[in-house]
Amino acid sequence: MRPDYLSHLDGVVCNFLDHFIKESLINIVNLK
Repeated sequence: MRPDYLSHLDGVVCNFLDHFIKESLINIVNLK
């Protein structure tokens, strides 16, 4: 088992990446 702080960090990174990807997709769609 990994320490709790690693699991928390994974959650933060996943949320950040998910938000970043969505923002990028919106920007790409708006550019076209």
